[in-house]
This record gives sequence, C-alpha cells and structure tokens, in this order.
Amino acid sequence: MTEDRLAPSAHEWLETLPPERAQILRDVLGEFLDAFPDVQAVCAVGSLAEGSYDEHSDLDFVLCHPVKYAQADAFARIRDKWPHVGFNFFTYTPEKLHEAFSLGGEGAWAIHRGMVLYDHDGSFSRYVSRQPPLPTGVWIRSRLCDIVSCPSRGGGVQGKVLALVQILLVMRCGIMLTTKKKIREAFLASSSDELAREAVDTATNRNSPWDYTPSERVMLHKAIRMLYEEVQRELSHPDKP
Repeated sequence: MTEDRLAPSAHEWLETLPPERAQILRDVLGEFLDAFPDVQAVCAVGSLAEGSYDEHSDLDFVLCHPVKYAQADAFARIRDKWPHVGFNFFTYTPEKLHEAFSLGGEGAWAIHRGMVLYDHDGSFSRYVSRQPPLPTGVWIRSRLCDIVSCPSRGGGVQGKVLALVQILLVMRCGIMLTTKKKIREAFLASSSDELAREAVDTATNRNSPWDYTPSERVMLHKAIRMLYEEVQRELSHPDKP
C-alpha cells in the first residue's frame, strides 16, 4: 500500500491538506512507485508544499531516479486520470541533484522547501535538508540565456516577468523564492518602480497566462525589456559573481 511507503513526515503533512488533494497525492505517488521501481525519492514541491497554494495551483513533483526521464508514459497516464488538475514533473539523477545544490538554483531551493513523500533509504531527505547556497553568477547567466530563448507568447510572457523578478530578488535582497505568490509578495514589498510593479501584479493575477489584453501585453513586453536591463546592470557591478 502507498500509505506504508510514505516518508514519516508526509503522513502528518497530508492531514493538513484538503482531503481531495491529499488523496490525489497518495494516488499519484502510487502511480510513480508502480511505474518506476528504481525510483529513489519522490518529493512534492511548489506552492502546495510551501503552503501558498489555492484552488488553481498545479501539483509539482520531483523524482530522484538513476536515469533522467525526459518524458514517461506514467506522466501521461496521470494527466489523463486527473484532467482537471495541472501537473508538473521534474526528474533528477543523483548527479544532477548534486549539481543543482552546488549552483543554488531554483530547483534546489524548491526541493529544499518541498515535502518528501517517498525516500527509499532516507539519504535523499538528509541530503536535501541542508540549505542550498544562493544562486551563483553561473546559474544567473544561464537563466538569462533561457529567458532570452523562451518564446514571448502565451505563458512565456508570464514566465519571463517572474524569472527576471526572481533573479533581481536574489541579487538585491539575497533571497531565492520559487512560488508565484511569494515572488509577488516580496517584489511588491521591495520595489517602487511603477512599471515593474504593474507587470508583476498583472502576471500573477491571472489563472491563465493567455488572458492578457493587447494593452497588457504591450506593457508586459516593455517591463521585460526593462527588467532584463536591470539584471544586466546588476551583473556589471564589480562585486557581483
């Protein structure tokens, strides 16, 4: 039974969630363990794990497995079984997990703040309990390349705004945040720039990134250019990594 294979800390945590969500998590974990018998750990991450979820929040999972799966039939089956729920799946090999925690990137921080649902021998829980470092300059520059290459349509607009704001919060405030709600709260509390505030408010107040009006899209694209230039200015400072 899935219940017997839950990590000890997961039992109490699941009791704090809405019953429907908790049952979906249990059932999805069962799907993972059946589909991937060699999986080393399964971790819930994102807004649900960090307590900032709402009825529109996706369910985000990290799997630690000896082989990195780009996509698997099990993921498609899960999406088909619960079509009303948004799912995101991320897989890490032990080597990639170590690399993520060395660079201090978004994934490492999300896992550190996540809830371990299954841990084959306890080593995953011990490893991810240590706090990652703040992202290195290497990670920030790589993230900027990803932002530039991401299409600026649909969800790409929302993603670019949030990613750039996330980087600025790292560089200016020394914090790495990984959920939309917490990024929004921290940035609106720390920035007085009207364009940036309007962009963040707009990007985080839509259940669907396809809901923007034409004028909002113009504003968001203008804000993306401005935020990108601000990140570049921060990186140009001699004391930046």
